Amino acid sequence: MAAKFVQWIISADTQKMIGGYGTDKFGQPLFYPSAKPASSAAPSGNVALTVTGLVEKELKLTSDAVKASVSSRPRSSIPRRASRTMKASR
Repeated sequence: MAAKFVQWIISADTQKMIGGYGTDKFGQPLFYPSAKPASSAAPSGNVALTVTGLVEKELKLTSDAVKASVSSRPRSSIPRRASRTMKASR
């Protein structure tokens, strides 16, 4: 079901709808289509993740590179507070 939605949202007709949404009421689109036409060729090698969009250059990562980047649990830069115990007073 999710794959069908992805295909629908990146289709040329849907992207055209997205690009025209709001122009009749506001004089300009409220959203801008950003999906690029899908390439019919399969990615070469074992590319597992491709980063596109608002990046300077398209980035293709292999499955090994993706696994290496998420193999360790991200650590928070916010220190944990020491636990506090409260005593009830009468």
